[in-house]
Amino acid sequence: MINYSVLRNKSRLKKYPGGSPLSAGDGGADIYIVLMGEAGLFADKNGSREKVASIGPGDFFSAPLSADAAYTAAAIDDVIALPVSCGGAATFIREEPGLAYELMKAMCERLGQLGSAYEKLAGRPWTPEKPGVAAQPAAKPPAPAASAKTAAPAQPAAVPKVQKLSGSSPLFPEGHGAYALNFNPDDRTYLMESEYTCPYCKKAFKTLRVRSSKLQVESVDSDMRNRYRGVEPLYFDVVTCPHCLYSAMTDDFKSPDLLKADLSELKALQGKVKVLSGAQRDTFTIFAGYYLALLCAPKCFVKHSQATAKLWLKLSRVYQDCGDGAMELEASRRALDAYMHIYIHEESTPEVDQQLCLIMGELYLKLGDPKQARDFFFKAKTNRLGAQILKTQAENRLGEIREMA
Repeated sequence: MINYSVLRNKSRLKKYPGGSPLSAGDGGADIYIVLMGEAGLFADKNGSREKVASIGPGDFFSAPLSADAAYTAAAIDDVIALPVSCGGAATFIREEPGLAYELMKAMCERLGQLGSAYEKLAGRPWTPEKPGVAAQPAAKPPAPAASAKTAAPAQPAAVPKVQKLSGSSPLFPEGHGAYALNFNPDDRTYLMESEYTCPYCKKAFKTLRVRSSKLQVESVDSDMRNRYRGVEPLYFDVVTCPHCLYSAMTDDFKSPDLLKADLSELKALQGKVKVLSGAQRDTFTIFAGYYLALLCAPKCFVKHSQATAKLWLKLSRVYQDCGDGAMELEASRRALDAYMHIYIHEESTPEVDQQLCLIMGELYLKLGDPKQARDFFFKAKTNRLGAQILKTQAENRLGEIREMA
């Protein structure tokens, strides 16, 4: 599935009312990338029109190329999509290199899935047919678009398109896969090794931290995520003691409120979860640190709601970098629940309320609920004591939602 956040800012979006067709005659579009709503691919079987695939936000499909194509495409409910024509491909790649890369990556994934499906049905490995040799009869492989089925944001049970770990670690939830984040732990331009003493087991260890003096923002995503030059701080925002597994965000690690906290759950994980420090830091350690910090937060800190919300939000972005849209959305849902708890149950200043409304608006938009997103963006915009820059950002997002509608 194409990274959903990459799609949200793109121009040239078009709305297709529920029931309307999406075809090659639509301005010469050859590919449709769905942003909101659900489209369906339909095939004629035994004289009836049968849906063979559902296309949700963040996925794409190729347009039927002729009137007698194997399938037709139509909007099931109101759909907002980005049509891309073959003739305009060069312009599209030049103007939207990030999205073009995501599209090519998704195509490669789909080809791999189609090959696996063919081999399973045919009972033999796929090989190119030699010239002059007739193809051997085999079970008909699925139509290419059928493998495009993907979950809409409101469906947490979607299976991520990554290798499954199937309980290989008791720390990770169902759906967590095997990943490889792109970072260099040997980089000393942006990273430094710092020594910590665990406040619980009192043992010393070294771990990597980002050199704050080297942080330089290159761009800001629409959901307020900063993109930095040369380093991703999210991969180093959690400190984990490799001895007792106590974990917390960098600024909180040294000063937990409850030094007599019951950390028996961590003891049960020792020997089953191995985290690496310093230059040995790996992707497993990054994810383990976040889930351990989520386990520790309510046990070690009196006011842990903010930490929990931030951890889930950061974790959703790490999953985003791995290309796991299903787990990104699941972590986003958990972040939204945590921020909503703070908004409803905890007292805060108008300035903090404005920030919470803006964050929740972005999370609702990511999760495919523009109505709720609009409500919270409006609250952020009309907060009399809020920051003007955040009011402007909220107004911009409201304008984008109006354009989508």
